[in-house]
Amino acid sequence: MTSLTVKAPVARTATGTKQSNTVRPSVRHVVKGKLFYKRPWDYDTATDTKKFKEYLPGAKLELWLQPKGAPALEKHADGALSEQGTFRFKDVPPCTRLALKIVLKHKAGITEVRGHENLADAPDYQLKAGELVWRRIELDVAKLTGATTPLVDLGDVQILPTVDVDADFAAICDTYKTIWRGQNFIREKTGHVLKGCPVNYPVRDISFESGGKLFLLPGDLKDADVVLHEYGHYIGHEVLGGLTHPGYEYNDDATGQHGPHTEEHYESAWNEGHATYLSCAMSDDAVYHDGYDSNLTMNLASDAIAVGPHCEGSIQCALWDVTKVAGVDFKKGFWTAFTWSGRKADSIFAFYENWKDAGCPDLAKLKASLKKFNLHVGYHYRRRLRCGDAALDPAKPSGFRTVQELFDAYGKAAAGTLAKYQEEFYNRNRYVGGGAFAPGATRTSFALRKGVTYIVPERFEIS
Repeated sequence: MTSLTVKAPVARTATGTKQSNTVRPSVRHVVKGKLFYKRPWDYDTATDTKKFKEYLPGAKLELWLQPKGAPALEKHADGALSEQGTFRFKDVPPCTRLALKIVLKHKAGITEVRGHENLADAPDYQLKAGELVWRRIELDVAKLTGATTPLVDLGDVQILPTVDVDADFAAICDTYKTIWRGQNFIREKTGHVLKGCPVNYPVRDISFESGGKLFLLPGDLKDADVVLHEYGHYIGHEVLGGLTHPGYEYNDDATGQHGPHTEEHYESAWNEGHATYLSCAMSDDAVYHDGYDSNLTMNLASDAIAVGPHCEGSIQCALWDVTKVAGVDFKKGFWTAFTWSGRKADSIFAFYENWKDAGCPDLAKLKASLKKFNLHVGYHYRRRLRCGDAALDPAKPSGFRTVQELFDAYGKAAAGTLAKYQEEFYNRNRYVGGGAFAPGATRTSFALRKGVTYIVPERFEIS
């Protein structure tokens, strides 16, 4: 029997030339979009009446997809959001599922968010102690499978809220973006590029900055002003190497302190006052609102707090007044005095001296703002004297016997009183590295100890 061989016809092009038979390759796409979350609360009022659309800047990304016939999602490519929240991935093949993993770590190192507790451990969302917080969201794969062009634009893609207790991913994204806004404000206003500020979340006592890191309460995720206040402390840590903070025990009373009208040690008042001012400056808003755990609202433009240099409220109002009301340039004025290398700006008076010595403009405007909020009179703590049997000789001071002697020599400027001098002497020596008193000392009743060296406050007035 004769065998018959059948040959397949040769494919030809439109011009009639031969063309080999090949399988058509699968189409690869470019997938792009823009990530956002909704912020359904108002920073200044804490009300849930407005819906803000916030694009997520600069976060690291991973594109995951499930190829046809594969049992599960697989990582396809690494990427990152632009500063405007856009993403773009090339060479994306046909697939049955498409997802985006969002890692809260900025591509340029501006900030990152790590868990401080284990709050979420799911295949698509993890907030675990010590690890970067991330979430994976599904993308609309139908737009890919139905695409008729190589470019697939997914448009605006929403990061939906999560229901995990204390772990709403959208709210954590807003904290991340708040730090990004603060860093950009300083860069744009001063040219200084701050290093990365890590966020650890959550803590359960109080939000704070320590060692160049932020530790935040669940109740403060929605409080951008509070987050930026703590970022203000971070700025002091980075550019000044940290600031002295003696605590809030001024006049033996730690309860009810750290408020807009309370008195604290100079360093503590400055530490808190400049951080609140920076928060409002970075938001370009005089209103400072802490509405989710303390319902505190301050307005640096209208509060008119004139308690004095022991009060953070007076300091924050004066700083706002000189830069935003008097109009002194932020970089040439505040930033130059704050960062001047000749002296650490650890009190409102050190800040004033820096402004003067660094040659910042409009010194008269700074003086006017200080006087407006009763910050023009205070005490220097440059002298130390030993308590003994010999009376004070103001011409050749080497020792003293009583606080009255010190007041007569150093405490009467600008209508100073003995009672105020005793208060200053007591607080400075008891809490800020001075000499020890006899046991049982209080602000209104304390005894000196012979042979002990004490800090001697010297009253002055900025004229």
